[in-house]
Amino acid sequence: MVYHVSNKKFVTKLVEPFFVAIFWPMLLSLASEVSGLSITEELYRNTVLFSFLVFIITAAINMRYIYVARKVKLELSPDGIEFHCHKKHLFFPWRQISLIKLVESKPGSRVIHILPDNESIDLILFADHEKIYSQVIFYCKQFNVNYD
Repeated sequence: MVYHVSNKKFVTKLVEPFFVAIFWPMLLSLASEVSGLSITEELYRNTVLFSFLVFIITAAINMRYIYVARKVKLELSPDGIEFHCHKKHLFFPWRQISLIKLVESKPGSRVIHILPDNESIDLILFADHEKIYSQVIFYCKQFNVNYD
């Protein structure tokens, strides 16, 4: 079965620059309200220009992330585990794997550590963590691969 990066990640990356852009002007307005100091037109204009610059930079970084993430693919098959990520291509036949550790790095995020090659695949990008997890365990049992 082939797994791709979840659409939720793409939506988050598309919306993020807008939140970053409104953060600084809103923070300035809030600080002005709380402190009772007035904001000069020049300060507000410079804050908006700074926010626009941060918006452009964040949008460019996120567009690059989306471009790369669209090509990320994890394939679990009877032949083995195949992982494509940008310029990185990994393939591990089940017969060569001695141990698979399924580690929860953060709540809701799992990482697959594949031994003896000492490679790891972070599943946080993918939508179906539980499905991937259950399929890895299924193949481990089928090919007598130890898992932890």
